[in-house]
Amino acid sequence: MRRGFVIWENLLQRLAREPELENIILGTGVMARDLQTKLRLLSLKAPFLVGGSDDAENGIYHYSHIAELEPAERYRFIVCFDVDEWTLIAPAQSAVYSRLGVATYNHPRVIRLTGDSTLYERAGEFLIDAHIQNLFIRRDSPYAVYGNPGSGQFNIHIFGGCHASALFRYSQSAWPELLQNRLRECEFHTVVYAWGQPRESTADCLLQFLRDGINHKVDLLILEKSVNELDVLHVARYNLLPVREGSGVHEYIYQLRGTYSGKIENGLKHNIDYTILWKTHHRVFSALAKRMGFTFWNIITSTGYSLPEEQARKLLGLSPGYLARKRKQKEAAISSVNGVCVKDYTDSFNGVDNIFEMYADISHLTDKGNEIIAERCAKDILQTFGERINNIDGGI
Repeated sequence: MRRGFVIWENLLQRLAREPELENIILGTGVMARDLQTKLRLLSLKAPFLVGGSDDAENGIYHYSHIAELEPAERYRFIVCFDVDEWTLIAPAQSAVYSRLGVATYNHPRVIRLTGDSTLYERAGEFLIDAHIQNLFIRRDSPYAVYGNPGSGQFNIHIFGGCHASALFRYSQSAWPELLQNRLRECEFHTVVYAWGQPRESTADCLLQFLRDGINHKVDLLILEKSVNELDVLHVARYNLLPVREGSGVHEYIYQLRGTYSGKIENGLKHNIDYTILWKTHHRVFSALAKRMGFTFWNIITSTGYSLPEEQARKLLGLSPGYLARKRKQKEAAISSVNGVCVKDYTDSFNGVDNIFEMYADISHLTDKGNEIIAERCAKDILQTFGERINNIDGGI
C-alpha cells in the first residue's frame, strides 16, 4: 500500500524535545521510509527500519534485534506498519515493551502512528449498527466460521470483544480458529463461529445473540470477556444494557457527541452496581441456554490487569494495591453467580518466564498467548463433551 503523511505540529514538538534519542521505526513500507526521510531531514536519528527479516543492505532488521538495543533509554520506537505488514504488529510491539520493561498505551518512548488504524483497515467493512453501535463485516458476515458446517457437527459460538474476533485481531490466528484446529486434531468434529467485535460489551453481545446468533444451531455458547468493562471509566451503569462511554467509547458515540448538541440519554438512572450488572447478564445467558438447550460458558480472559500479581506488576508496572482491587473485582463477579458456568482463565500463563511474549500491548494477545488460551479451552471442551467423540486416540 502506497501512502504518505504529514507530521503534525504536536508530534513534531514531541520528537524535537529529545533530539538525542534514536528513533527505531517499526515498519518497512512506504510510510515507514517516508517517516525515516522526514526525520533525517529534521536532523533526527533514524538509523534503521524494523521488519520481519534481516536486510542490512536496505537498512532493515528483524524485530528480534530489539532485545539487543543497549541501553534501552537511548531509543524511541515508532510503530509505522503498512496494512500488508499487520502480522508484524503483535510480535514487534511485544519485543518493544519487553525491551522497555513495561507495557502501556501511553509510554513516553513509544509512538503508535499506526497499529489500531492498520488493523481497522484490514478487518473489513466498518459499519454503524442500530443495536450494537459498531460492527465489522467481511463477505457480508459479522463473524468468521472455522470448520465445515453440517449435520453431526458440534457447534460452538464465541462472543466477546477483540480477543474473540477473527476480523479485528493483532495475532495471525484468532484463538477460536486455533481452538477448532486443536479439536479437529483430536477428531472432535466442530464448527466454531467467532462473533467477537472490538470494544463490544457483554450487553452488546447479548443483543447480538438475541438478534442474530439465535438463528443458528448452538451447542456451546462461549462469552469470552474480561472484567475490565465493569470499570467506571468504561460503562454508564444506568441500566442493564449500558452504553460504553469514557475510555474506549464507541466511534458512533463520538460522532453523536460531535454533531448533536442536545442531551444524550443512556437509559433510566437505576444506578446499578457493576457486580449486579455482570450477574444479571450472566443469568440472562444462562436462562437462554436452559430454554434453547445449549451449554453456556463465561470465560474470563487474562488481560494484563487480571494476571497474577507478579506477572501483572512486571507487565504493567502498576501498584500492588491497584492490581489487588482489580482481582477483588473479578472475584466478586465470579462469587455473585457462585462460579456457575464461569471459567477463570486469568491464570493461564502461570509458569511463563517472559510474560511480554504473551501480549502485544496491555491486553491484546500474541499468537503464543492465543495458543495457550485455545489449548486450555480445547481441554475443557474435551473433558465436558468427550463422549461425543467417535474415535479419539490419546486426546489432550
